[in-house]
Amino acid sequence: MEESKLISFHVDSPKSIEISICIVTFNCSDSLKLCLESLPSSTGSYQSEIIVVDNHSTDNTGKMMQREFSNVKFFQNKINIGFAAG
Repeated sequence: MEESKLISFHVDSPKSIEISICIVTFNCSDSLKLCLESLPSSTGSYQSEIIVVDNHSTDNTGKMMQREFSNVKFFQNKINIGFAAG
């Protein structure tokens, strides 16, 4: 099994993480964008991190993540390893 490639790693604050939100995606960049845009208002005052694992999407997910969500930890699999493994 091929390993994931870390595309972006950035955490805005040195505070301890209280909530980790992990999203596995495949070819659903529009829905992913809406989801990621809604998360800041959903986590309240908790220090959180967002992790997105892309299962080798062929849409614009990777470009969108680099362009619009550089503050999110983003892993891009070289093959689609399935939801559970993602």
